[in-house]
Amino acid sequence: MQRTSVSKFKLPKSFAALRHTNYRWFWASAVGQSVAMGMQQLTVSWLILEITDSLSQFGIVSFFQGVPMLIFMLFGGALADKFDRLKLMIASTMATTLIVCLLAVLTVTDYIQIWHIYVSAAFLGAIQAVNTPTRTAVVGNLVPREDLMNAVALNNTLMNLARILGPSVTGFIIESLGIGPTLFMNTGFYIMGILFLLPIRGVKVAPRQRKTTVFKDVVDGVKYTKSNAPAWAIVLIGFSAGLFTFPIGQIVPAFAKEEMHLSASGAGLLQMVTGIGALVASLSVATLGNYKHKNWLFIASAFLCAIPLFLFAVIPWFPLSMFFLALVGFGTMIFLNLGITLLQLLVPPEYAGRALSLWFVGAAFIFLGVFPISAIGDITGLRWSLGGSALIGLFFAIWLGLLWPPLRNMRSGLEVQQKASAETSQSSEASASKPK
Repeated sequence: MQRTSVSKFKLPKSFAALRHTNYRWFWASAVGQSVAMGMQQLTVSWLILEITDSLSQFGIVSFFQGVPMLIFMLFGGALADKFDRLKLMIASTMATTLIVCLLAVLTVTDYIQIWHIYVSAAFLGAIQAVNTPTRTAVVGNLVPREDLMNAVALNNTLMNLARILGPSVTGFIIESLGIGPTLFMNTGFYIMGILFLLPIRGVKVAPRQRKTTVFKDVVDGVKYTKSNAPAWAIVLIGFSAGLFTFPIGQIVPAFAKEEMHLSASGAGLLQMVTGIGALVASLSVATLGNYKHKNWLFIASAFLCAIPLFLFAVIPWFPLSMFFLALVGFGTMIFLNLGITLLQLLVPPEYAGRALSLWFVGAAFIFLGVFPISAIGDITGLRWSLGGSALIGLFFAIWLGLLWPPLRNMRSGLEVQQKASAETSQSSEASASKPK
C-alpha cells in the first residue's frame, strides 16, 4: 500500500481514519454522493407513483435497475482491481449526474413518461455496478489496515446522516417546489461529490503479475472467493439479505403511500427513522475499533435485520412501526459494515475489488427483490408480502449464520487469511519493485 499523508492532530478513536488526508477528501465527497443518493431514491420513487399509481410499476422500475447491476457488478469489481479507482469513481459519478439531470429536464418540461424511467433505471444500475465496488475498494488504498474498519464505519456514518436529513428535507422540497426542481438539486449534490474527489493523490492500481482480460479476472475472483470458505459464507448471506430483507429501503415510499396513507413528507420521515438507527450503528462500529469477534456480531446483525422487519410489516401501529424501522436500520448498517470489513481482511488487496463486487451483487438483488414483493403486494397487500419476505430472510440467517460452520468458526480462519493476505501483498510489491 502506498504511503498517505497523516494529520499532526491527534483524533479520538472513533475518527482515527480521518488522520489520513486522502481519506478526509474521500469522506467529504461521500457527503455529496450520499445526500444525492438519498434524495434520488425518494424523489424517483414518488415520481413513479405519481405517474402510474401502481405498485407493480414501482417493482418493474426496480427490476430494470437490478438486472444490469447483477450482470455488470462482477465486471465492475474486476475494473476496480485493474484500473485507476479514483478515475473510475469520477467517471461513473459524472454519468449518474447526467442521467439524473436529464430526468429533471423531462419532468419540469412535462415530457416525462414511465419508459424514460425504465431506461434511466437500467443505465443507473449499470453505472452503479462500477461505482459501488470501486468506491468501497478504494478505501483500502486510503488508510492502513488497522484503520480499515473505522474508515468503513465512518463512510457509512455519512451515508446514514444523509438518510436522516435527506429524505425528510426531500419530502418537504417535493411538496413545496415539485419533483423536477428536487431532481435538479439532486444533480447539484452529485457534482459536489465529484469536486471533492479531485484533490486526492496517490491512489494506485494493485501490482499485477501478468496481463489478463477483464473476463479472466472475473473468473479468477469468483474462484478465489469460493475457495475462501468464510468469505464465501459472507457473500452468500449477503445475497439472501439483499433479496429478502434489504428491499425495505426501496419499498418504504410505496408502503407509506399505499399502506399507511402518508404524504411525501411522511414517507421521508419513515426513511429518516431508518437512517437514525443506521447512524447509531455506524458510530457504534467506528468506536469498536479492531473488535475481535466480528463474525458473531455479523451473524447477530442478520437477525436484527429480519425480525424487526417482520414486526414492522405485520403490526400497523405507527409509533411501533417507527421503532421497528429504526431497529432494521441499526441491524442493516452493522451487517453492511462488518461484511465489507471482513471481506477486505479475508482477501489480499489485489482481489478486494472482485470480492467486494460479489458482495454487492446482493445490492442488485435488492432491486430484483422489490419486484415480487410489490407484485404480490398488489394482490395480498404490501404488508403481507413484505412480512413473508422477512420470514424467508430469517430462515437464511439461521441456516447460513448458525447451522453452516464457516461463519461460526471464522476467528481462527480470519487470522490465517490475514497472514496469507499480508504475505501475498509483500510478494506482489517485491515483484513490482524488481527492475525489468
